[in-house]
Amino acid sequence: MKRLLFIEYYKLFRNKKNWLMILACIVLFLFIGIQNMSLDRQYMEHRLDYLEDEADSAMLMRDDLEKKMTGLDKSSKEWEQLKEEYDYWAWETEASRLLSGYYHNVNTVYGEDQKIAELSIQRNQKLIDAIHKEYTGMLYQFSTPQREVEESQKEIYIMQKLLDNNKEELKENPSLSFLYSSPYEMNGFNYLARAFDGILYIFVIMLLYLFISDCYTKEMEQGSYKFYMTTPYKRTTIILAKIITVVSFSLFLLGLSLGIGFLVFSFLNGIGDIQYPYIIGKNLTTPCGKYLIKLGAMVTISIITLIVSFFYFSLYTKKQTTLIAIGSCILLCVYFIYALFGLSNVHIVELPFISQIYVSKLLQQKNNLIGIGAVNIVLIACFIKLSVIRFSKLDLKDG
Repeated sequence: MKRLLFIEYYKLFRNKKNWLMILACIVLFLFIGIQNMSLDRQYMEHRLDYLEDEADSAMLMRDDLEKKMTGLDKSSKEWEQLKEEYDYWAWETEASRLLSGYYHNVNTVYGEDQKIAELSIQRNQKLIDAIHKEYTGMLYQFSTPQREVEESQKEIYIMQKLLDNNKEELKENPSLSFLYSSPYEMNGFNYLARAFDGILYIFVIMLLYLFISDCYTKEMEQGSYKFYMTTPYKRTTIILAKIITVVSFSLFLLGLSLGIGFLVFSFLNGIGDIQYPYIIGKNLTTPCGKYLIKLGAMVTISIITLIVSFFYFSLYTKKQTTLIAIGSCILLCVYFIYALFGLSNVHIVELPFISQIYVSKLLQQKNNLIGIGAVNIVLIACFIKLSVIRFSKLDLKDG
């Protein structure tokens, strides 16, 4: 086995294209981080505009309701309903202005983090209640009322968790700063946590797929696989050596790219907070450190699943272009399913190839990943077994 691994690694690092792939993967992951940082800035600008517009709109609604209430009997049901809505818009005017001021002066001592967190929780709770009561004149930061409720609930969970995590410290120091790290700040830990968000990760998978096709199908196409049949090694040993080589190289490639990105964004925006709460599963949060461990485990097992499945396909194709076409079709189908149905439905996220590629969405939808992990292990074992059977049927006359 050691001799086979040495031969495989030697072939890998002798190929100049693989060095170009390493560089391409590093650049791509840095691009993912830069794009996320740009989206974060756009989000914060949009949030500021929204809060300012909301404050103005809430004030107009409050004044309009005040006019409607003039002359009405204060004991009437209509007056009570208008008064309830009036109180909401009066409170919303002040809350939106305070939060807008905080976000304008986030790096100053404008407001204590504890007060801002408590205000955010209260505002989101009142906003959700107002959406359910269908108050007129509602402005939405997000596209639909349902999405507005979901995002508001997420912010409530995170803010409450931050308050709970810092409860003892806040008793001694009410002006403690703990809101410096958030999903909307591209620091080192957030870069790692969000590196696999969105569709850009598909391009990383495509790079790995091109690498696999070059390692496996090229041998089938040129007939160089016959060299292994003249060695005393078992077919199972040969298959395992090839898979171990490509898996370890792929994980090294991802680890190197993520490590460089982590250093870059830690230098730019700080390392972040390992205890920062991330949404995982339904109505649950987990510290950033545990989230990264789960993410790393799922990415690793997903990469192995993809590699062994692509390896199996490569044994049936005689041309490298055919394997690339098959992989491209699979990835395009995954993307179209994503675009058509979205990933809000947990059953869509669990589908094969989608669950291996959109790992971060899987973590956000499901808390218990033992079943998904077990399915991946079974798939790995099945594809390795099928690959051994297929490779055993090849002989020196093939090709």
